[in-house]
Amino acid sequence: MNQSKPENGVSVPFELAFAEVVKLIATAR
Repeated sequence: MNQSKPENGVSVPFELAFAEVVKLIATAR
């Protein structure tokens, strides 16, 4: 992966997944 700036199609899913993980952790705590 030589792209310094990934396309939105790749950046959005990562952000959504991160948000979901944070939500799960917040709910677990």
